[in-house]
Amino acid sequence: MNVTGVIRRVDNLGRIVVPAEMRKVLNIVKEDAIEVFMDSGMICLRKFDPNRNNCKLLVDDALKALDNEDIDSDNPEIVEIRRRLSEVLDILDRRANKPQ
Repeated sequence: MNVTGVIRRVDNLGRIVVPAEMRKVLNIVKEDAIEVFMDSGMICLRKFDPNRNNCKLLVDDALKALDNEDIDSDNPEIVEIRRRLSEVLDILDRRANKPQ
């Protein structure tokens, strides 16, 4: 994660302004759809991509959730869940790279 030092205040409607330089770097323009989600206690924004594999995103999010410090990563059940989720990611990657 890049620390920018930019601080923005939330207005009375709950809005913030994404700095122009960040929008430029990320190619975000007027009327673009932005995904808003939480990750590790942070509010995250990313440009919405309708071509992104939503199943893969869900599996990625589940794997990230298993990295939570409150979860016993040595628990055999957690190890097995992580293994199976990794298998699902491999399958999704193979399907995504399969010629149409």
